[in-house]
Amino acid sequence: MEPLFDLDARVLAIGTGVSTNAVVDGLLRLHAAKKFSRPITFYIVGGADGAAPLTAVDAMLVGSVMRTVRSPIRTVGLGWLRNWQPLLLASGTLGQRYLLPQTLVALGPLDWNSLPLPRTPIGLHHSPPEMTQPQTERMLQSQLDGFLSELKLPPELFSRNRLLTAQEAVENRLADHLVERISTPELSPTLTPISHEPQT
Repeated sequence: MEPLFDLDARVLAIGTGVSTNAVVDGLLRLHAAKKFSRPITFYIVGGADGAAPLTAVDAMLVGSVMRTVRSPIRTVGLGWLRNWQPLLLASGTLGQRYLLPQTLVALGPLDWNSLPLPRTPIGLHHSPPEMTQPQTERMLQSQLDGFLSELKLPPELFSRNRLLTAQEAVENRLADHLVERISTPELSPTLTPISHEPQT
């Protein structure tokens, strides 16, 4: 699914094949419009068409941007949310996180996906030694635990594979409400395109 972005209606919608840059770009454009009193509606559309390419690192980046944007962000999850998508759903403004009743939420250990390791910059003699992959993963796992704590989610929520119904996701504090009908601002006649380069 190509990202949908509407600056006037303050809507951003993403699917499973979206890149981190496209999501952050859309959020920052909405923030730059400075209509802070108007909420942003952020649709997170899941699907069964292959694994989502983003990693836990990407999810923490996007979630951090969401929590920095001054406008309230109303997240709406629909379809089959997996991997990083439940984290983005939970990163919405408290009390404004919604799920359609037929939505399924798949939880499991988050994938760091072959992290690039820090390298010693050329020409610098007193740089710390390179971190090993296990050290990098431990550091990022600690950051993820802190991120989950900010969202008031227990770290063990992602420790094992399980599939939640929309009601169970609400009970586990990933969302606040189930909705039958969503009230969304009318979209503009012309949508503003944003770049979309799926990560490989």
